Amino acid sequence: MQASPSAGGLSGGLCGGPCDGVSLDVGYWEREFNSIVPAGYARQNSRVSSNTVTGYLDCPATCATDAECQPTPNTNDRICRLQADGNKICVQDHLTWTVASTGMNGAYSYDTTAPNGPDPTPNTTGESFSSTGAWYTDKRFGNNMGEPGLNFLVAPGPAVAPCQIPDAPPTMFINRSQSAVPLPVADFAGRTFGSFLTIASGNSNSSFVACGGFRNGLCVGGYDYRTFSDQTTHRRMIVSGDTASSFINPNGFGDLERPHLLGPSSHSPGGVGQLFSGLHLPAIDVGVGSSLMRHDDYTITPVAIVGTSFASPTVLSAAMQALQYKGLFSSLVFPMVNKAVLLAATVDANADGPVGKANTWSANAPTLDSEDGAGQINLLHLASILTNNTYFFSNAADSNFSSCGTNCRKYAVASFTISAAKRVRAVLAWQTCTSGPSPTSFMNNDLDLALVCTGTACPGTLISNTVSSETEMFERQVCSGAQKSATASCTLEVRIKNGVPLNACGSTATERIGVAWRIQ
Repeated sequence: MQASPSAGGLSGGLCGGPCDGVSLDVGYWEREFNSIVPAGYARQNSRVSSNTVTGYLDCPATCATDAECQPTPNTNDRICRLQADGNKICVQDHLTWTVASTGMNGAYSYDTTAPNGPDPTPNTTGESFSSTGAWYTDKRFGNNMGEPGLNFLVAPGPAVAPCQIPDAPPTMFINRSQSAVPLPVADFAGRTFGSFLTIASGNSNSSFVACGGFRNGLCVGGYDYRTFSDQTTHRRMIVSGDTASSFINPNGFGDLERPHLLGPSSHSPGGVGQLFSGLHLPAIDVGVGSSLMRHDDYTITPVAIVGTSFASPTVLSAAMQALQYKGLFSSLVFPMVNKAVLLAATVDANADGPVGKANTWSANAPTLDSEDGAGQINLLHLASILTNNTYFFSNAADSNFSSCGTNCRKYAVASFTISAAKRVRAVLAWQTCTSGPSPTSFMNNDLDLALVCTGTACPGTLISNTVSSETEMFERQVCSGAQKSATASCTLEVRIKNGVPLNACGSTATERIGVAWRIQ
């Protein structure tokens, strides 16, 4: 799972070795359904026990037997286990595997013989992987499904329970892998506290998307890595029944479809309808220090570990590694910049076109984007963007924009020369306006992204102009029939739709924007 986005891509740079998330505070905003017993994550497994737990909103229940952790009949996904700190608490599989999906410590193999037997369709044959993902992190748990859980992550107050921490700083990175997301407060956390949020889209293969209206972060769907090391074989997850990646096509939605992009969530070498393998994640029922892996869950009738619950924190891991790669004082600390960089590092995951069904996200049919959003992240491309500094941040003011003709105002953010044989993939991201955790956020500005090129290699203007969206994206293709020596001088511009003035958000007269582009 962790290797499928080309995990080695972010080794080196400012990290020296693998970018592992060193001591970044990561929040997990979820709690298992239908349970009156708060559960924690299984720290005793050596692959997820690195670094500290900085607090739970609700303390996990202490226990002596498994029965004390299982108030719901016919389940056993909450188990009493000894932790690395010497205490016995109720631990839960979903939460543990969400943490593990952010990053795992220590070498592992996809075809490890799990406690319940070998994987029926191993993801690889004997391949081993070193530590990967943002595994060396401090973990905080807002284990409440509503607003209090998120509040604990971004603005915890005085400690009122033994497992809470007093007056901690806002959590920089947050994942939610459960449905029914309180969207106003989620958008508010992204804009007001500067936290980077990833939210799982859901597994219904339908128009129900948990983060359908979410803008100030990333809504993450799932892809099926049929050959883990070959991204050209990856497709949006549709494996069996309602186990899939939820999506919204923008017809009638009035917005860019969700999800924004996909993360790894299943392995089905035979494709749709074929026997599939679960993700390999640390076992929660082993002794202290064990590093055993599982490929299915702990319910009475085990099912494979698949779903966007684990794709979402994997994408969050990429965001953390990107920040570590460039350094904590880089502009990637701003969520909209990191968001633009991740989206620009994607490749198609649905075999339907470079960006959705065409080269440009557009408000007009038939070029509406498709079910995989921007596609899947390739960490090699991400490393290229970061190394070459092909990204831009601005706290843009209205005075930054100048005329580009009738009903057109532009802000030039980058200029470069490209050859006829090169593609340009570019993304613009900003945030919606919100005045508090309760009011619904709104688009106070509708920005577009344009690439204006002159010269002998495919001159002209390519523009992304979605409506009511906080994200714009396009890919300029290789020039057809042009000679290799042909070149174009291009300018990347942020435009205000219809040339209107830049609108303020409350008393804030500027708009933070992130732009990223990849030339290949």
